[in-house]
Amino acid sequence: MSVKTCRALQIAAFVLLALAFLGSIAAIPFQKSILSLYTSDPEILSRFNFPWAANLSTFLMLIPALIYLILVFRHMAPGGSKATVIILAIVTGFLMALVIPALTMLITTLVNKEGMWATVHYNYLNNAVSTATAFLTIPAKILMFLSLGGFFGKDTRA
Repeated sequence: MSVKTCRALQIAAFVLLALAFLGSIAAIPFQKSILSLYTSDPEILSRFNFPWAANLSTFLMLIPALIYLILVFRHMAPGGSKATVIILAIVTGFLMALVIPALTMLITTLVNKEGMWATVHYNYLNNAVSTATAFLTIPAKILMFLSLGGFFGKDTRA
């Protein structure tokens, strides 16, 4: 794979993650419409909440994608591109496997302390937003890892 292809894949991955993040933010003012797909209970529909877990997971994946987007356009020796790929793959894996699930669990625990209606509202909203953004984040992660794999050991100093 050429460096140009790696760059194009990473641009696409970053754009998809940015759209997912903007979509999760845009869901906040439309949460009553989103929740009406799940329930018609006026107690749940009257509440307002913020889909913290969905927003944080897309934002936390956007950070390494942005860092890699910047680094893929820099001039690097083969050793530098290898180090970049290894470090970013470890950081991304760490975020996906440990940090994001731990934050989701913590946020859910904090929301549960607010009561049953708050928990139901938050779970409906967060699940809807997470499901909707998954159509963008999953392909973005795949494209990012493909780009990382193709960039491994490339000399971009030319």
